[in-house]
Parts: sequence; C-alpha cells; structure tokens
Amino acid sequence: QPAPPPPSPPPPLPRIIRHDATTSTHDLYIPRPPTPKPVRPETRDAGTTTAGLPKKTLVCYR
Repeated sequence: QPAPPPPSPPPPLPRIIRHDATTSTHDLYIPRPPTPKPVRPETRDAGTTTAGLPKKTLVCYR
C-alpha cells in the first residue's frame, strides 16, 4: 500500500510570530548592513578620510 501523501506545507510565517519578554525591537526588523561613514570625494581621492586616517582603513567598509 502506498504511503499517504504528506500534508501540504503551511504558509510561510513571519520570522517573529509573537511578542514576549524575550522579543526585542531589534528582532522585529531585518537589520540593514552597516553603512560606511560618509567620506567626501575630495578627501577619498587624497587618500584619507575626513578624520585624517590612512586610506587603508577604508578597506573594511567596502
């Protein structure tokens, strides 16, 4: 006898389905990727940020 077909999968639910003491507001939204600090084009071309740091420190923001 063939096995009965599996039940249809339930519709997708939101990632947060209930609010309780362990649910923080940060869990309610998908976090945006960290944005690099704004750097003026003229300072980026000069090789430093607005803070005067070496340009190689900008690698972590790309």
